[in-house]
Amino acid sequence: MQAKNIKKVVLRVSAAIAVPLVGLSLSGCGAQEKANVILSTSQAGYSAVVSTEANTGTAMAAQLSGPLVLGSGGCFEVMDSTGKETWAVFPVGSTVIDGQIPALKVGEKTYNVGDTVNFGGGFGQLNEESLKVAGTCALESEPFFIHSTTH
Repeated sequence: MQAKNIKKVVLRVSAAIAVPLVGLSLSGCGAQEKANVILSTSQAGYSAVVSTEANTGTAMAAQLSGPLVLGSGGCFEVMDSTGKETWAVFPVGSTVIDGQIPALKVGEKTYNVGDTVNFGGGFGQLNEESLKVAGTCALESEPFFIHSTTH
């Protein structure tokens, strides 16, 4: 008789522990990630995808060089040596500037469309909410996350 009571206690304790653990493991399943980019858009309608998160600067060491261009939808992109346009996620604080020639301020430097740029960073993925924010600026390829500029 005592063995049955011990089994019941063990089962009740196991269930009491398991239910909260299952609840914890499922709590993240429906959680929606928030966007970690914004769209900087000028009055003339030119746009750049800009990160809302500060650069950690540790893992990405690739270079993206070429002329700064306006791609489809008036979005700032970089054309590489093969003529392929690469969309980019610019660092926090980057802003689009209206003028006779569309420009983009990245850090302390302002780049006009047509200027040759040399950006450090790397390719990565955006979450679904960030892709929605990027809208027409998001090409089918992965974006290049810019972490540094060289003049």
